[in-house]
Amino acid sequence: MINIENLRTFYYIATLKNLTEAAAFLQMNKSSASRQLRALEQTLKKSLFIRSSHRLELTSFGAYLLEKARLILFELKAIEENTLEEGDDIKGV
Repeated sequence: MINIENLRTFYYIATLKNLTEAAAFLQMNKSSASRQLRALEQTLKKSLFIRSSHRLELTSFGAYLLEKARLILFELKAIEENTLEEGDDIKGV
């Protein structure tokens, strides 16, 4: 099963295209972000990035996962926002 924190870390690494910046944004160290990315790749049994010394480029599966991660994280945020609000009314799409 996919760990949501690993997915979130992947999302920010892919969006920012930089492991160091993503780790800083997520308030974790670079090695922790790298471990989470590797754990996600091991879970999926797929490479998500083509790594070079100066940049990260998404594989085709990585690009697919980025789109799915965006939707999943958006939905989780909506659930969290509706849970924190008082009352039983559901808002959003």
